[in-house]
Amino acid sequence: MRNDILCRVEAKLVRKLVKHVSTNLERKAPMHIADHPVGLESRIADVMGLLDIDNVESRIIGIHGMGGIGKTTLAKAVYNKIRSSFQGSCFLSDVRESSKTNNGVVDLQKQLLKELFNESEPSIYNVDGGINVIKNRIGSKKVLVIIDDVDSEKQLENLAINRDGYHKGSRIIITARDEHVLNVKKRVDESHIYKLKELDGTESLQLFCWCAFGMDEPKQEYANLSKDVVSTVDGLPLALEVLGSFLFDKTLEEWDEAVKNLKPISEKDVIPTLKISFDDLNEETKQVFLDIACFFIGQDRDYTINIWKGCGFPPLLTIRKLLQRSLIKITDKNELWMHDQLRDMGRRIVELENLDAPGERSRLWSEEEVIDVLKNNKGTKKVRGINILDTIEIETQAFKSMTNLKLLDICDASLNGSFKYISSELVWLRWQGCPLQYLLLDGFSHEKLVILDFSFSDFVLDLSNNNVKPLFPKLQSLHLNNCDNLEGIPDCSLYPNLEKLMLAQCLKLKELPDSLGSLAKLKELDVDQCPNLIRFPPSMRRMRSLRYLRMASVAIATLPDDFGRLSNLEELDMSWCSRLKELPKNFGSLTSLRILKIRNINLILSTLSGCSSLEELDASDCNLEGLKPDDFEKLSSLKVLNLLEIDFQGLPISLRGLSQLEILCVPSCKQLVAIPELPTGLKALDASGCESLQTIPNLSHLSKLEHLNINDCEQLVAVPELPTSLNHLATCGCKSVRKILNLSHLSNLERLYVSNCEKLSAIQDLPTNLKILMASKCISLETIPKLSLISKLEHLDVSNCKKLSAIQDLPTNLKILNASECVSLELIPNLSHLSKLEKLDVSDCEKLSAIEDLPTTLEFLKASNCRSLETIPKLSHLSKLQHLDVSDCEKLLAIEDLPTTLKILKASNCRSLETIPKLAHLSKLQDLDVSDCEKLLAIEDLPTTLKILKASNCIRLVIISNLSHHSQLEEFDLRNCKRMTKIQGVGGLKCLRKLYLSGCSPHVWRGQNLAKEMFTSLVQLSVPGSKVPNWFACKCTPRCSLIQDGEMLQQVSCALPRPSHAGRRIKEIMVCLVIYVHHSSYTRNRHVVGLWIKREDETLPQIPLQIYPVTNLNQNEIYFYRFREGQYYGNRKFWLEDGDEIEVEYDPIQCRCQAADVDEPTECEDQVEDIEELRASSLRLPCVRLKKVGIHFIYESEDTEDSTEEKLANFFNSL
Repeated sequence: MRNDILCRVEAKLVRKLVKHVSTNLERKAPMHIADHPVGLESRIADVMGLLDIDNVESRIIGIHGMGGIGKTTLAKAVYNKIRSSFQGSCFLSDVRESSKTNNGVVDLQKQLLKELFNESEPSIYNVDGGINVIKNRIGSKKVLVIIDDVDSEKQLENLAINRDGYHKGSRIIITARDEHVLNVKKRVDESHIYKLKELDGTESLQLFCWCAFGMDEPKQEYANLSKDVVSTVDGLPLALEVLGSFLFDKTLEEWDEAVKNLKPISEKDVIPTLKISFDDLNEETKQVFLDIACFFIGQDRDYTINIWKGCGFPPLLTIRKLLQRSLIKITDKNELWMHDQLRDMGRRIVELENLDAPGERSRLWSEEEVIDVLKNNKGTKKVRGINILDTIEIETQAFKSMTNLKLLDICDASLNGSFKYISSELVWLRWQGCPLQYLLLDGFSHEKLVILDFSFSDFVLDLSNNNVKPLFPKLQSLHLNNCDNLEGIPDCSLYPNLEKLMLAQCLKLKELPDSLGSLAKLKELDVDQCPNLIRFPPSMRRMRSLRYLRMASVAIATLPDDFGRLSNLEELDMSWCSRLKELPKNFGSLTSLRILKIRNINLILSTLSGCSSLEELDASDCNLEGLKPDDFEKLSSLKVLNLLEIDFQGLPISLRGLSQLEILCVPSCKQLVAIPELPTGLKALDASGCESLQTIPNLSHLSKLEHLNINDCEQLVAVPELPTSLNHLATCGCKSVRKILNLSHLSNLERLYVSNCEKLSAIQDLPTNLKILMASKCISLETIPKLSLISKLEHLDVSNCKKLSAIQDLPTNLKILNASECVSLELIPNLSHLSKLEKLDVSDCEKLSAIEDLPTTLEFLKASNCRSLETIPKLSHLSKLQHLDVSDCEKLLAIEDLPTTLKILKASNCRSLETIPKLAHLSKLQDLDVSDCEKLLAIEDLPTTLKILKASNCIRLVIISNLSHHSQLEEFDLRNCKRMTKIQGVGGLKCLRKLYLSGCSPHVWRGQNLAKEMFTSLVQLSVPGSKVPNWFACKCTPRCSLIQDGEMLQQVSCALPRPSHAGRRIKEIMVCLVIYVHHSSYTRNRHVVGLWIKREDETLPQIPLQIYPVTNLNQNEIYFYRFREGQYYGNRKFWLEDGDEIEVEYDPIQCRCQAADVDEPTECEDQVEDIEELRASSLRLPCVRLKKVGIHFIYESEDTEDSTEEKLANFFNSL
């Protein structure tokens, strides 16, 4: 266990692998807005004014208006415009519809985390858990989130949409039809709500004409009719678009007839107007439209085309007609999309087929109606499609009367009985998460089935049948992804027309049948992450139609000899196939291959020269032996080449002939000494982490190069000449670079990263369009140029430039200035003219004696550990300041005139500070920290908004404000305030979660007779004392073992007494630690005692119990911790099971590592070279011994008279 801890600590100290340039270059494609964005610019400007993205506070904006008015279009346009200003962004579409089931809500939560934090699959299993995970993660970085189409407050709660929980500068945009949704709980300030108005007459006519005539004005003979349509539609973009598309290429007579049938649009119902276009469709196109509205929004276009073909419809023609009519759209991901008003119209049309009897309708999707029809056998032959999204049990006999059923979509439900009752007309069967252990489809007529999807199921599939004819003569797609118990698939001759076979992540799949080769029409085969798949059958060579083969992370050692005969193969992924040693000799015969991924395998490549169509090759961490220098030159179509972590001194290939090459990635090639001449079409080069790289050729002739990353090339002496096209240059960690050539001619350069270039002594001649200059940890840098001419510069970071003595002439556009740890910096210039400055960090500037006038736009000011700083300017005029940190300013005598906008005030360890101003007027202050202010005598007139109050080690403090009205206070730390004798109002702190009173006299609270209600929310408590309360069932003395240099590992184990106590379950536990602290060293470091739950052969992740020992005293302290079952700690839900064993462990080495508080390194930061150096560093930790441990079990239905809160209150009052 201890080794695991150290591994995790070391992992934090080791610098993360630099990202590939292909990832750095990748920008999420802009969302499609509208074919004709008429009137959009003025509305974007309105919303941009409300967003005020230059403001550092987080903010929620609401956009409301009737359906079809363009809320989603506007939100997409704003999203595209500002997303690059945020560290993460996410657009959640159609939240109203997606939130109708728990699975849908969980999917939304997962999507939010995936897009904001680039996670593959967040661990969320239910809605409440997802809320907690989002709350814990969302505040870690500045994000942009769009929540589109909301109609209830609950939907926002499920996504943890709360302004206070988001990182500074984050923006959330919510669209809704009803303004009331935005006003509930005042989630959105009224001043931040935008009512989207209809298009005016000119804009309406212009949009209509684009759709009706393909130009922005009407044809002369249609002018009056066009104005009649526009006046009737009343500025509603969706209706204008649909009607214009409907009237496109129609005659004057048809126009006249349509206009006569138009009625003015009601704000509550636009459907009659939209239905004009639907009524004009032929019957087949109507059916496809209704299928999309009820079942297929968000589904892949190609997936659904096969379904409609199976239904006898011409899908290409019908989809084209729906697109022409603006009734559907195809997204950039090739997914079907439909406006929610059109979706509602389609579903209303189906409902009107029979209002009283859902079983008489063509389609069923409403959960309540589906259950009613199936449970009560109300289905009829009119039912064409059903969507079942519930974990219910259904008898298959319920389908007996649905003889025309073609579409059946089931998620997690269980079907009991014979499949002979399922309609023989069925075309699409999707039953994901099938709960049956053994699935036998005997008796099921499969003659017309086109798509069969049983993904995420645990069964063993049996498709056997005694019939001679194929069971699935029309089956085109078989999806069995994530079927954990699937060891093999049935005889492929049963489905001779199969085009797609999906078997990814079938963990027990060992082999594919020899009949696989009979699938002459198969185009796509996916066996990704099937770790036990050991062979492909020889018959595979006959699969001449195969275009896509994904086989990453399988156990196959050799490919069939005739693999090269797969002449139509376009995409092949064999990454992480650790047993694969070589490619077949005829591999070069794959002349259609466009994408090849062979990452991280011990493969000796034979010639690839025959792969003349190859556009993307990822051979990262591969063996390039056997390649001839000119082999790659023959890959004339290659655009992307990724050779991450390959050991070679020089590229064993020639690149000059690769005229189409756009991206070259050779990061972390440790032995690479030189880069050869590069092709002129290159757009991006990543050679980061090439520790031996000494030279890079002249790049000035690469007229398309935009991105150059040579971070951490420690032997590189000089940066080569660069082309004017360059936009991004990163040379962080190039420790031998002494100077960078003149960059002033690089008119397109916007981002320059030169951090941690230890020998870089000067930065000169910068381009005027530069926006970001990162030059932190350049320890030889003495001067930086005058930057006033760099008019677009927004972010300047010169932190930890220890020789930098002055910063002068800053540009007025600057938003962020970080000059922390510039120990030679004695003064900073007057900044009052920087009208956009939001963030200023001058912490750890030890010689800085004064800070002059500051701009009114400042929102964040950090000047901690400025040991020469005696005064700071008056700040009351800083009307946007929210965060002020002057901690560790030992000479600071006073803090005065604070602005009312302040939310956080950090002034800990200001040892000369005797008073702080009255703070009652700071109506937004939530966090106040004056810990270790040894001369501070009083803390008075505190605002009632405080949530955190820290005043530990204020050894002269005698007065603190009455806390009776501070009902929002959640954390109160008064450790080692020896002179405090009493605090009024402690008993009224009903929201208190953490209370630390170690080192205080019991007189502080004695006599107040604190009630149990004060302890209801409390999860952490520390007080002076040496005994575990008697009511703790488990009381133990830790066992000790020597681990290193006299350090003692201390452990306690306790098994749960379950079931017990009249059969009631344990719902909570409380842990009590008695610790002894000695040693006079000063520290504010925390210690961590680990709580582990051992379950059978598994040890669950540690839950840290933090302790903050009082130093300069030899005394005992008591710490209490409370854990409630079902609550989340980090990303883990706390729960207990029979047989669990609880272990408490104190490891001083772990504490020493954690006390270092090493952050995750950024792209341009140093890595810590040696963890032993860290362990040996002079961290002055007090010596802590764990003396006693108690564990108290709290059962369900605990008597209120003898509750834990009551016991804790009695114990506390008795001290």
